[in-house]
Order: sequence, then C-alpha cells, then structure tokens
Amino acid sequence: MSFLRSETEAPLKDIRQYRPDIDGLKAVAVLSVIVFHYAASWVPGGFIGVDIFFVISGYLIARSTLVEIQSRDYSVLRYFARRAKRIFPSLILLLAFLWIAGWFVFLPEEYASLGKHMGAASVFISNWLLWREIGYFDVTAELKPLLNLWSLGVEEQFYLVFPLFIWLGLKLRRQVFILLLLLTIGSLWLSEARISTHAGWAYYHPVSRIWELLAGSLLAYAELHFLHRALAGSASTAITQAYRWQQGLTAHALSVLGLLLIASTLFLYDKALSFPGLSAALPVLGALLIISAGPTACCNRWLLARPAMIYVGLISYPLYLWHWPLIASVRLVDGAEPGLAIKLVLVALTFGISMLSYHFVERPIRFGRFSKCKALAPTLWATLLCLGALGFATYKAGGFPQRFVAETNPMAAHNEVPNTAALPPLTGKKVVLIGDSHAGVLKSALADYYRQRGETLEVFDQGGCAPFLNLDRHDPGHEPQGCPKVINRGIEAALEDPAVTTVIFVGRLDTLNHLFNTADPATDIAFNVKQDDRARNYRLLASAVDQTLQRFVGKHKEVILINTVPSLDFDPGLCRWRPVRFGTTRKDSCVVPRAMVEAQQKEFRAVFDTAAQRYPFVRMFDPLPALCDAEVCYGSKDGEMLYGDDSHLTPAGVARVRARFDF
Repeated sequence: MSFLRSETEAPLKDIRQYRPDIDGLKAVAVLSVIVFHYAASWVPGGFIGVDIFFVISGYLIARSTLVEIQSRDYSVLRYFARRAKRIFPSLILLLAFLWIAGWFVFLPEEYASLGKHMGAASVFISNWLLWREIGYFDVTAELKPLLNLWSLGVEEQFYLVFPLFIWLGLKLRRQVFILLLLLTIGSLWLSEARISTHAGWAYYHPVSRIWELLAGSLLAYAELHFLHRALAGSASTAITQAYRWQQGLTAHALSVLGLLLIASTLFLYDKALSFPGLSAALPVLGALLIISAGPTACCNRWLLARPAMIYVGLISYPLYLWHWPLIASVRLVDGAEPGLAIKLVLVALTFGISMLSYHFVERPIRFGRFSKCKALAPTLWATLLCLGALGFATYKAGGFPQRFVAETNPMAAHNEVPNTAALPPLTGKKVVLIGDSHAGVLKSALADYYRQRGETLEVFDQGGCAPFLNLDRHDPGHEPQGCPKVINRGIEAALEDPAVTTVIFVGRLDTLNHLFNTADPATDIAFNVKQDDRARNYRLLASAVDQTLQRFVGKHKEVILINTVPSLDFDPGLCRWRPVRFGTTRKDSCVVPRAMVEAQQKEFRAVFDTAAQRYPFVRMFDPLPALCDAEVCYGSKDGEMLYGDDSHLTPAGVARVRARFDF
C-alpha cells in the first residue's frame, strides 16, 4: 500500500511543481482570519482560516519530505534550515518591532506580559503558554498582542515530529499511511472527546490540532502513491495517469464542493460553536477537496489562481503575523474597540508592512545570494533566541517600570514594609482567611492588622471560588474548578485548630456564575447552560452560607463576613495616564453610581444580613464607606488609582479599606 515500500528511485519532482491555486487558498484563509478579527459580524466563522492553513501546511511539508525520503535526498539539517529561512525572518522582525514600540507605548504590566509571550514565541510554545494562562486572572484574548502565534507554535511542533512519524512508519513494516491515518483518527477523537470539559486544551494543544495537519499529509501521501504507481508503469504517461480524479467533471465537482464547504462554515459558524473537534472537519474537508481537485479544476483555476489571490497568498504569512498584534495593541492601549477609521488604517498598515517584509526580508533571505550560506540558519536561530531572552528579561524585570514615573503604575504605591521592630510578641492566637482572589488582595493588609495584635494569619484562597462549604463552579467547556479542595480544607482547619479565634470569609459575590453544590450533584446543571440562572445561584449561596455557619455553632470562634467591594462597569485603565492613546481620551469621571452598586449587591447582602441575624457570633465588615460617598463609588480618587481592573483593588485601594478595619 505504501509507495515507500519500493527501492525504485523514481523522478518524483513533478509532485512538487508550483501550485498557484494553493497560494490562492492561502489568500482565502488569511483574508478570512483578518476580516473575522477586524469585523467578526461580516464573517462570523472566519476563524476557520487557521484550520485551512493547517491543512495546507501539512500537505506541503509532507509532500516535500516524502519526496526527499523516496529520492534518498532527505537531510534533517536541511529540513530545519529550510524551516528557519521560511519562518524566522518575518517573526524576528515582528518581535523586534513590538519590543521597541512597547517600550514607549505599553505600561509596565503590559510590557512584562509582552516579554513573556516573546520568550514563548522564540521557542514556539505560545500555544502551551496561552493554554496554561487560561484562568480567573487571565487577560482577555483580545488584548494579547502575540495571541495569534499559538497556531505557529502548533505548526512548528508538527514540523518537529513529522519526520519522526515517517521514520516510525518505515520501521513498522513501512506502513507509513496506516500510521498517519491512525494518528489522524486518534487526534480527532481526542479533540472531540475533550472539548466539552477541556475547551482550552482542545483549542491550543497540539494533540488536539495535529489531525488537521495530518489530514493534509495523508493527501500528499495519497498523491505520491498514485504517482509512483503510474511511474512504475510508464514514465512518459505518468502525470496524465496519476491523478485520474483530477480530470473532467470529478475535479470540478471536488473543487466546487470544497469551496462550498469552506464558504458555508465561514458564514454559518460563529464564536459560540464548540471548536475544534468534529466542527473543524468541514473546513478541513473543504480544503482537502480543493487541493485534491488539482490546479485545472474550475474554482482552483478561475478563482484561486487569479493574480490578486496568488499575491495575497504569497504574503499570507506576514499578513497573518502582523494583522493581530496591530489591532490587539490598539485595543490594549485604548481600552476600547477601535473605530472604523482606525481599523482601516491598521489594515492598510498590515498590508504595507507585509509587502515590505515579503519583498525585502523574506525573499532575499530565502532566495537571495546569502540563502546558500551555511551560517544563515544558525544565525537566524541565534537571533530569534536572543529576542526570546530579551523578552524573558523584560518579563522578569516587571516590564521596566522605571520607564515612567511611579504615578503611572497603580500597583507601585502603598507597598511599604511594616516596621517589625515595634510589633508586639505573638500570642499564639490565629486568624484564618478563606476566599477567592479578593481575599488574596486583602491578605497582606489583614496579616499586618492582626500582627499588630500579636496574632498570625493563615490563608486559604483560590481565584473564582465562592468561599463557603461545598460550593464549586462549572463553566461550560471546562471541568469543575475544584474549589472545595481549598475552601473546605480552610473551613476544616479553622474548626479543628483550637488556636483559631477568628475566621474571615471574603469573595466576589455580586456576580456568581454556574455554581453547584458538590454535596448535591443534582445542582450541577450549569455545565449544560451558557446563560446561567442568577436567582438559582444565590439560592445555592444562601444554603452554603447557612451550612457553613452551622458548623461553627458552639465552637467559640468569631466569624467575619467581608462584603464585596464595588465592581466597576468600565475598565479603570481608561482613567490611567498613558504615554500614548490612539482613539480614546483619558476618562475624567472614574466613578460608578452608588445606587447601581447597591442594586448589584442586593442578593448577597440579603444572604449576609440573614446570617448575621441568625448567628450571634457573625460580624460583618462593609468596605463601601472606604470607597464610596453618598452618591458614587470611586475607581480613582485624589490622584490615586484604587482599582487595577473592574473588581480588584490596587494597594492604594486596599490602604483605604485597611484604614477602616475595626474587627
């Protein structure tokens, strides 16, 4: 079954002849992605352009590699040198530009994040980093300038292992096709099986995505197999006999069907779709049909092989690299979606930079007089790794906050080290703090407050977890968050340790989502509904609060419920000084109406009021007086940023709350 069974050194170079229609298909892919990222409502399924790229990449790399192996002309060093000359030049240019521009444009925490992602991009693990970053504190995807490099990471990881697949297939009785087919089926099965509970893994992990590249590889193998059989019979008629499916009505039907499949997914798919999994099979199949139809098929010849489409396909790689960092950087700096005029400028810049990059960077390095230089590939590798090291150093330096005055960094103020020389001796008493990320924000202030009284603070906190017994969170597309592992452990520690005199519960309770009680699995319906029931969540909260407090009856411990701080309905970054803004101005009124905050907090405050009335050992602390007046609640005040995002206080905000502690 395998053309690699034979030792015949057939002249297979014809299979690698240039296919202008494939460049046209690249144009379809990159334009779909660009339009989706700039105007998603126009092409709601434009994200499938990445999947088309995967198929094309798998097809082209397999075609080249298999021909070289068959011709006994394969070299691992030459293979990776070609990859370096193809991928690295434009990537190096992009990373260098972003680092230099970021020095003048990005605030410290933004610049540090850019540096971290530069480090990941330099070794092609952006997809792994983005997967690991998914979580409560993760910055929204639209604000990460190097987000698009996840797909480059997947491709490079495929390029790394594909020769190993071929080697293994040859060792296993030369069943290369069977091995590739089994790997394709296995990857697709895992992608579909895990997407409902591990959506991030399914999207970013190479195991979940590699089937799309392998599908292109299988097509390349099939073409080579048929060509080899034709060559074995009569070399003079090889090309005409090899691809019988690429002749006549069959080729035209494949071409039209493939284009229809891609077009339908572009307009029928949207971001709400569970993807990739089996949903990705339609665009992948469409790309396979178009490629298999051959260059003379109707859509391939008359649509994809038009000069304009070919040219866009030729510059598709720099187009893909540059389009996203430009718009993501503007979103990050402005804190808002760019207007039409700015988007048109960014699209023009994307095409202009991509054309310059292709003609004056990519082509000279790949095909110019230096392309044969043996030191070229190592030089490119070294340059890319140096940029990655520079990015990592930027990350470790916290984004070099000294670039701007201290007032621009809301996290820089109020970090004074307490004067430990004046602290009283420890009494042996303990305080336990249990909560989510809001507890994490307050823990330093609480530790200092109780240390002034000779007591120590123990903390049990986990972001996104309501701080009461058996409550967990189950967002659609993800596993349950596992909150009881931390929260229940903290409650048990507070109950069992006689040295604990006070237990403090802190959490963001004005926006509860997809709650369920692990002691009652029937409450876990949130997994199946994307629009969660607010009233149901607060009923679960009330029950969990009551069950928790019942455990403390007769334990002679004080329980303090700290109310949630106000949530802002805008990005406080709009209130911050920035060195550059593109389409927005600094927000003057960094406040929200107090009435709006009180309305948003109505449900959980009712739960807390009921608890305080029922259990005499319960006290409540309200941070609103520290952050609000009678009319408004402040995101910034007296020149200080009180919030780092819509709900988490900066050290300046914590200091205001700390000044009102009266436990």
